[in-house]
Amino acid sequence: PGSGKYLLHTVVVHSGGVSSGHYYAFARTPTPGDPNGGTRWVKFDDEQVSLCSAYAAVEENYGGEDPMIWDYFSLAPHEIAAARGPTTKRVHNAYMLSYVKEDKFEEIISAPNLEMEKQYRDLIERCEREARLNEERKKTKVEQMSTVEVQLLLERDLTRLEGFWSHHELPCTHRFRMPRDRTSEDLWRKAEELFGVSYTNMALFLLQLRKTDQTRFKIMPMQKALGQLPTCGGPPHSPGQLVVLCVVSRGYCPQTLELKASSPDGKVPHEIFPHEIFRWSEELCLLIVKYFCPTMQKLITLGCYYTLQQDPIDIMVSQGWLADRLKRFVDAKEVAPLAEGAALMCWEEFNQRSPKDVVLRNPKESVDKEGLYNGDIIVWQPLPPQAAAGDRPQREGQDIAQGGDDARGGGVEEAFPDDEAAAPPQTVKDFAMQIANRVRVHVRIHRAEEPWAPEGLAAEGALGRRAWMVPPSPTREEASEVGGSEADSWREITADWRWRSSTFASRAIKAFGVEKEMEQRTGVWLFEHRSFYLDSPPCFRSEVSGSAGRCLLLSELRLDFGRPEMHMVLVPMASPGLPRPLSVQPQRRPVIVHFFDASVHEVG
Repeated sequence: PGSGKYLLHTVVVHSGGVSSGHYYAFARTPTPGDPNGGTRWVKFDDEQVSLCSAYAAVEENYGGEDPMIWDYFSLAPHEIAAARGPTTKRVHNAYMLSYVKEDKFEEIISAPNLEMEKQYRDLIERCEREARLNEERKKTKVEQMSTVEVQLLLERDLTRLEGFWSHHELPCTHRFRMPRDRTSEDLWRKAEELFGVSYTNMALFLLQLRKTDQTRFKIMPMQKALGQLPTCGGPPHSPGQLVVLCVVSRGYCPQTLELKASSPDGKVPHEIFPHEIFRWSEELCLLIVKYFCPTMQKLITLGCYYTLQQDPIDIMVSQGWLADRLKRFVDAKEVAPLAEGAALMCWEEFNQRSPKDVVLRNPKESVDKEGLYNGDIIVWQPLPPQAAAGDRPQREGQDIAQGGDDARGGGVEEAFPDDEAAAPPQTVKDFAMQIANRVRVHVRIHRAEEPWAPEGLAAEGALGRRAWMVPPSPTREEASEVGGSEADSWREITADWRWRSSTFASRAIKAFGVEKEMEQRTGVWLFEHRSFYLDSPPCFRSEVSGSAGRCLLLSELRLDFGRPEMHMVLVPMASPGLPRPLSVQPQRRPVIVHFFDASVHEVG
């Protein structure tokens, strides 16, 4: 009592259910030009501001029901008058109300003088900025509807790519927009203007998705509207981009786009005379050519080669094109020199996502007989020595799992020999398999003398960093806190799922530099980091790994096969009283015993 009279000023409404919905508001504002000080209700719904009645602002947001659509045509007029249509409960109701004291009402709701009040400057600038942004968004939307984005790349852009690249990695150096009603011929003229090469000596290829789930370049039709062409990753008229490869004729330098030097008689030799490839026919085929160097373990892109469908694939080798394109990479020492007359193998990269889709091709056969089409990718490589000899040499060494004298008392190389999966790949298919099976492993070394650390926290009571987590590279300020021992207790190893567990153990020992220490120990255990602190056995034990006749592969160690990275714990065992190797002592096994006091603190 005595607090005065208040008038409703604002109604905030929630429309929806408990888990989702939408908010909007109604506010009472003064009526412009009304000498009696009348008010009106205004609805604010995101960007939509509109006038409304007091009934819509108040009464419609106070519970109740809304009528539903119903079929009244089947009823007689007198039945319609007596019938009551179906209704449903309202999903919009007032959520919050605000009131203003009556004697302060006109003062509060009166419009401010924006020109006189300094405190409104930031608000005015913000509103003006948002208005400009909205206008720009509208213009951009209209532009996107009427134009198409073109991403143009050259053959020299492809030569910057390495490995099994996908179309998402294409370095498109020229991006611009063109009207959707313009034709492909206009794009040819645009390329002529950009690169200074006659449009008759170039061909444009559009990146498209094939029915075989391959993303490849296909010759662009000359007179088709740009808006009717399929975009990369979408059908025609979609808001995607047109990714276009511009290939110039043989006769131009692919790096500088300059016409090669003429012969001494002043005439351009026939073999490098620029061709009018804009008149592309079905008899021609464009191939994207790569080269794999087993010596440098590198896969490079040489460029684009066009030839007739009936020509053999190795025509690019016999005409010297392959050696000419390799010269730049050899001079830069990116690949090893290719011996003159060296035997070569040819592969087709059918799909970069699967090593199974790297298919061997016969270079002596014609392009059409080998089933190659425009935009297909082939990879050349020198013939491996074992393939030239007709057999595959066996790697030397014997696994510790097999026991025997070779595993007794030797170094880490004899105890944990590498297997063939760890050898450098010699073919494109092996290289693809290596990439597909690559996994990053974060390894922590945990010696038997160290405290047990459940959940990564040392059990002697000192709270520290979780042991299985990879510590970040410490700065100078953090070095004293991290400590050298902790920083040296982990390594990151790039492994292969096909490695034998003994091979991985060997690599881990070398990574930590404990080869000499291992000569005095009986072996190693490997734990997956989650099972290390639980009641689970090690996933690899060197003293019993040969019980099944062979060492298990990493993919067979009950781990999450296929993950890009994982964590493991390496435990070198120190039991000088046990003979080496333990595989010849089936009744004796090493164990690690930890002692705890009544407070569950480790004491030894």
